[in-house]
Amino acid sequence: MIDPEEHRITSADGVEIAYVAFGAGRPLLISHGGFTVADEWFATARSLADRRRVVIVERRGRGRSGDAPAHSLDREIDDLAAVVSALGGDVDLFGHSYGGALSLGYALRAGFDGRLVLYEPTTAVAAPVGGDKLRPVRALFDDGRTTDALALLYTSVLRMPADFVEATRGTPTWDHHHALLGTFLRECEALDGFAPTIEDCAALRAPTALLLGSMADQWTRDNAAGFVRRIAGLTLLPVHGQSHFAHLTDPAMLAALVADALEMLRRPS
Repeated sequence: MIDPEEHRITSADGVEIAYVAFGAGRPLLISHGGFTVADEWFATARSLADRRRVVIVERRGRGRSGDAPAHSLDREIDDLAAVVSALGGDVDLFGHSYGGALSLGYALRAGFDGRLVLYEPTTAVAAPVGGDKLRPVRALFDDGRTTDALALLYTSVLRMPADFVEATRGTPTWDHHHALLGTFLRECEALDGFAPTIEDCAALRAPTALLLGSMADQWTRDNAAGFVRRIAGLTLLPVHGQSHFAHLTDPAMLAALVADALEMLRRPS
């Protein structure tokens, strides 16, 4: 088994950001989603690390990394830029969910020209991520009714059936999501302001692939369709038999698909 190496850098606003690395070679930098910590990506990283260095950034507000009172997508893009710099600049990017939006935002801002793989990136290109539905969740959270806020988030913002809420309540998944709820809410609010246009995406220099679960819900499909219309030459690949969490349900399969996507995006030498 490949052991992880832990590293830390200081971001532009002074927050300490951690990242975990496996293997050797050209780095693939993984940015994870909202209700996730770096450790949940270890199995996927290990499956990829026999052919390259795989680095998982622990995004601010969770796990090994620090935090600040103010939050924005731009601050997290600064975090990603600092990790890219620490890795020497010559990297490829893989982002999941919020991490997909983060990776895309960095690529657009930095003129990134490495390979970019996005697994169901969460953005507001087709519809708000939270919008009006997030306001009552935020009100419950701010009032200290955090378990009620999480239950409402599941059914309204995340579009989960009511029986899922009851089946999840009191489980380790519920406890994990409850602990990250404040961080998740601020990230939803940040994503509601991130809707790259066709003109924005025309400046994208990175060859890009988008992974879409064959069991994805309609909101996620509409979001993916928005990028098909916006990103010229986008490679769209199905994640067969999966929805949003293949890194948990079949990490070896996901790793193989990411490796295939990166190979497809390789520019002729």
